[in-house]
Order: sequence, then C-alpha cells, then structure tokens
Amino acid sequence: MTYEEMQKTMQFILEHQAKHEVEIQDLRFAMKEMKENQKVFEQNQKLLQEAQQTLIATVTNLALQAEADHQITKNAIKAMNKDMAQLKSSVLEMKEQA
Repeated sequence: MTYEEMQKTMQFILEHQAKHEVEIQDLRFAMKEMKENQKVFEQNQKLLQEAQQTLIATVTNLALQAEADHQITKNAIKAMNKDMAQLKSSVLEMKEQA
C-alpha cells in the first residue's frame, strides 16, 4: 500500500468515525428527549387516573342521590294519593250529610 493510499484510507476512517460520532450524539439527544417525554406521559397518565377516579366517585354519588330523590318523590306521590283519597272520602261524606 502506498503512502497516498494509506493517507486516503486513514482519511476515510476518520471521516466515518466523525460521522458516527455525530450520529451517536443525535441518538443520545433523541434518547434524552424520549426519557423526558416518558416522564411527562407518566405524569399525565397519573393525572388522568386520578381524574377518572374522581369522575367515578362523582357519578356514583349522583346515581345514589338520584335514587334517593326518586324514592323521596315516590313516597311523596304515595302520600299525596293517600291524602287525595281521604279528601275525596271526606267530600263524599259531607255531600251525604247535606
């Protein structure tokens, strides 16, 4: 191998080594960004899970309150029907007495 060929080969090796070093730096930077993005993702996931639990609790409470309100309304209607029946009976008795 001539001196000139050796110089070209060494130049080729140095250029490729420099190119690979840049690529490695780019990969390190990309990996760092991915790790940072993963942390943000995990934080967001935790917040979403907490929000989901809050939403589940709220919906459960609303369902229980709706059921309680339904029962109260049902009882009130029953009481009103009973009072109406008594009122009707009283009116009929008053008519009979008159």
